[in-house]
Amino acid sequence: WVAAHAQRGLPLQLLRVTQQPCSTRAAWDHTGRAFPLYGADAGTLVLLRPDGHVLGRWHQADMPAAERALLAALQPPHRVY
Repeated sequence: WVAAHAQRGLPLQLLRVTQQPCSTRAAWDHTGRAFPLYGADAGTLVLLRPDGHVLGRWHQADMPAAERALLAALQPPHRVY
C-alpha cells in the first residue's frame, strides 16, 4: 500500500528496524533506544508522522488498520461552529 499512496503523491517510506544487525535490507537500532522509546517488540508496526509523533502503534503488524489510521489522519479537520 505504500506504493499505491506514493502514486497519489504521499511521500511514504516503509522502514524495517531490527534490534540486531542482519543481512537483510533493514535499519539496525544500534543504540538500543528506538524499541523502548516506541514500546516496540519484534513484529510491532509503528506509524510515525514526519515530525516524529506516533500516529499509531500495533503490537502485531496490522496493515489494514495502519492504512485506516493514515487515511483518517489525512482528512481535513472537522470544524464546529
